[in-house]
Amino acid sequence: MWRLEDEAAMEQEHAAMRQSMEDPTDLPQANSPTPPPLPEYRPSGLPARSRRLPKRFQDDLPPLPQPLPLPPPPSSIPAETSPDDVTSESSEPPAPSVLFGSIVTQTPPDHYGVSRTYIGPLPTHDPDNLTTLTHVSDSPHFATTPDQTGFRPWWSGFGGSLRTAREKFFEPFLSATTFRLMCWFYSGSNLKSLGELDRLVNDVILADDFNQADLRGFRAAKEVERLDNYGADPEDVQASFSAGDGWKEVKVKIHLPGDGVSHPSVEESPFFEVPGLFYRKFIEVNSPAMINEHEKIHSQPRVNGGTLETVIASVMLWSDSTHLTSFGTASLWPIYAYFGNQSKYIRGKPTSFAAHHLAYIPKITDALHDFYEATFKKAITADVLTHCRHELMQAIWLLLMDDDFMHAYEFGIVIEFLDGISRRVFPRFFTYSADYPEKVLLASIKFLAQCPCPRCYTPKDKIGELGSQADRRRRDRDVREDNNSIQDKIDRVRRWIYEKGTNITSTYVKRMMGPQSLNPTMSAFSTRLERFGVNFYSLFVPDLLHEFELGVWKAIFTHLLRVLHAHGDDAIQKLNHRFRQIPTFGRGTIRRFSNNASSMKRLAARDFEDLFAQVARQCAIPVFEHLLPSPYNEIILDLLFELATWHGLAKLRMHTDTTLGFLDTSTTRLGRFLRRFVSETEKGYVTKDLPSEEAARSRRKARKAAQGQQPLQTNPRNHQGQAQEGPKVRRFNFKTYKLHALGDYVSTIQQFGTTDNYSTQPGELEHRRAKKFYPKVSKAHYTSGIAKQQRRARILFRMSEGEAAPKLRKGKTTGSKPLTAKLPDNPALRFDESEPLPYSDLQTRRITTIYQHQPDTSCTLVNGLDNIPQIQHLRQDFIPRLKDHLLGRLRRRQYDGDETEYSPRERNTVLLVGDRIYRHKVLRINYTTYDLRRDQDSLNPRVHSDVMVLSRENDAAHPYCGEDDDNVSTPMNEESGNGRGGDEFEEGEEALEEEVEEFGYTGIEEELEGNGDGDSDDGGSSDGADEVDDELGPEDGEDDGPEEYDDYGEL
Repeated sequence: MWRLEDEAAMEQEHAAMRQSMEDPTDLPQANSPTPPPLPEYRPSGLPARSRRLPKRFQDDLPPLPQPLPLPPPPSSIPAETSPDDVTSESSEPPAPSVLFGSIVTQTPPDHYGVSRTYIGPLPTHDPDNLTTLTHVSDSPHFATTPDQTGFRPWWSGFGGSLRTAREKFFEPFLSATTFRLMCWFYSGSNLKSLGELDRLVNDVILADDFNQADLRGFRAAKEVERLDNYGADPEDVQASFSAGDGWKEVKVKIHLPGDGVSHPSVEESPFFEVPGLFYRKFIEVNSPAMINEHEKIHSQPRVNGGTLETVIASVMLWSDSTHLTSFGTASLWPIYAYFGNQSKYIRGKPTSFAAHHLAYIPKITDALHDFYEATFKKAITADVLTHCRHELMQAIWLLLMDDDFMHAYEFGIVIEFLDGISRRVFPRFFTYSADYPEKVLLASIKFLAQCPCPRCYTPKDKIGELGSQADRRRRDRDVREDNNSIQDKIDRVRRWIYEKGTNITSTYVKRMMGPQSLNPTMSAFSTRLERFGVNFYSLFVPDLLHEFELGVWKAIFTHLLRVLHAHGDDAIQKLNHRFRQIPTFGRGTIRRFSNNASSMKRLAARDFEDLFAQVARQCAIPVFEHLLPSPYNEIILDLLFELATWHGLAKLRMHTDTTLGFLDTSTTRLGRFLRRFVSETEKGYVTKDLPSEEAARSRRKARKAAQGQQPLQTNPRNHQGQAQEGPKVRRFNFKTYKLHALGDYVSTIQQFGTTDNYSTQPGELEHRRAKKFYPKVSKAHYTSGIAKQQRRARILFRMSEGEAAPKLRKGKTTGSKPLTAKLPDNPALRFDESEPLPYSDLQTRRITTIYQHQPDTSCTLVNGLDNIPQIQHLRQDFIPRLKDHLLGRLRRRQYDGDETEYSPRERNTVLLVGDRIYRHKVLRINYTTYDLRRDQDSLNPRVHSDVMVLSRENDAAHPYCGEDDDNVSTPMNEESGNGRGGDEFEEGEEALEEEVEEFGYTGIEEELEGNGDGDSDDGGSSDGADEVDDELGPEDGEDDGPEEYDDYGEL
């Protein structure tokens, strides 16, 4: 963690900089009686003083890590010693080891102030020693060469010669032609498109080793069978591609409880085997938390006097159910495993195959209903079915954490790395990313119960106190811990249910489980890892995608629409009109809104992120401005501004202590502004269901009626009002876990790093791979087919890393002829002509394409001016002034509106090749991002004519630096309201606590635990499913609708 200057320090630095820039000759002399000379001004009106751009705005290459002096590698285990012998117990005393923490090595800071600290002995391998600028570059338009990659060949750790590996990179196929054709088939898109046709030609047909004769007798089924059955010799370089990492299909056994039916023990109760679990063994497949685990391992005695270096394998888990088709019921519930040892910039790319498909969770089918009725002579209830789903999830994880994995967890597993050094690797779980319904299953807690959070015991009624001191104290004090008390409670209740036949929903069970919202299912993580001191509740990290972008922000946006509907007039129409007027920006930063934004139809997770998150940060404030009268306008703008601030800070890819402090204070302000927004709007408006919400309610009731279910009546007092038709009164629901999770981001970032490390977005992108495989497999057994397709694609990807022939870069090769039409000899550039964009050098700042062999793509400096009568008066001084301008830029002088006149001798140092100016359509600019990565942006006047530049401290000297009022959009160019800073809402902590206590966070009081003893306020929603909608999200066709949560059951 490194610290930047805070705002006060930056202001002092800027003041000192401005003072140092003053000309000392202009200062008055202490002993001089003459008055100081008048300051000189330039023709533009600016003071005649030198200016320079602040350092933070100057372009600079990302600093590369300084090479770490590595110690000599420890002695490896003898060749005749097996890993089991090394990890077995021995009577010999353990070898003395260096006390962990006694040695601290810190690298010198670079010019950004970034340094690295190593606690304990230095590692024998540091990947940063191989880092080049290519590794810290994100744009796909940068040119790379094989010697710039910095990676060791993938085959270097497997023995054998380089020549053998290069010759046999296509095995198990018989030729390189077949290998390339199969790689093309298992990559890219399933649709026949021009892009896929280009890939076929460039990657396969035009490859140097393509041979038409190799395709005689080609049969795709035979080649796929060859790939599936390939088993290499252990001495071969391709041994890692054997079928040993294949998938296994098993049945999962879960025990069934019966109301009033007793059994001698839990193990002797009836069990049902759920078929269709596909999984892989775990062993086949940089934060304070990692330091803590490293310290625990170093403190353990080393058996057999082992001297191998220990390595932490940081396992980061992810799981979620997804629909495979837009229509039908086909779905997949995968578990992905990522390794935190990899860079997050690699893990975030689906094309890097960083996601390891660990298991595909099966569904509980109707066969369980039939089995239960045949066993207990009664129909299975919804509560028992929910309990079975909890049991299934934990049984699957008990199977995944088998004896082999636990042996590796305790004693480590000896692995020979690519550098030829054997190290002992200890797998450790760090994070588990999932949406809320799945967190409930994994943590074995009740869904939306009294304490809905899987990390703490904050009551649901207190969630609205977000950002207050009381809320912070509860989070620190009431942390969930996996201890003997919790385990004894769960074990006792399980004996009641299975041995005595106690009903799951009985009063005795509620009294025991209710205060902590526990579920009578023993967690697999607790069973396996409790003896190692692991608190599995800390694994469930917040999720920015589902909990804020699809949760809190969507709920606020929906309630804003309710307020606009209650206000009436044409507020909703104005909102939709303004959204449609928003222009696109960047490469997918802001997209075009063709439909009405208020309808929210057919939106997936990525669409909600674009609509809510991205637009909130850039566009929501001008869209909502002045749609409501004062004071509601200022209240809404304050809330939107704070939402954008919080979201921007939470998504930072690099944090400092200062930015975390900003995020903490922003959370406090967000809670205060949100409470004020709800309380003030409720005084002036009666908000009711939107038309889409009313239609969804009707569909939900119709679906339950078709299934023979009665609607859930959670408020008997309002039972008579159920017959009334029309929209129901809806208030903003403060009692959601997603709102509560906003207060945990600061502590989670401090423990596990920035949010992009454990976001569910990489998993959502990995879903696309499974959906791409679905059309290629049998629909009767699509789960096993997807598992086979995934394995084949992964093996082909690993094989492609070792191919010797270079790949063609999608038509952008240096030898290709630019496809440009012949342009006339004039200085204007036609917008309908295309300009080829080759790969560029990442070290330069501005990149344009120059074709010296095409003189007709340029105009001569003098002759070209003859064709433009309007600028004939500029011809005489054009070239000297042009050279003055170019020379000032080459000498890195900051442009301030006035050019420095250079001498003829200095101007002669600027040579214009061919006396020509070249026309260009696109200007590409390389820059260094705030997280010290190299990226590229492009300026194309034909697509986007608006360019944003740094503003001047004084009046703009250049006419294009000012604001063109004619180009301002008129519907949103209205007078801005006050209240932007929110100073009038600054209150003392005592006043804030009084506000929290007096404010009624009225929503749905009842819990979905069957107690039915809560009452909602008058006018509140009487349908308990409304609270589920607030927690789960949208319904109409998106990936995260209630139909998806059928996999989780009636939670």
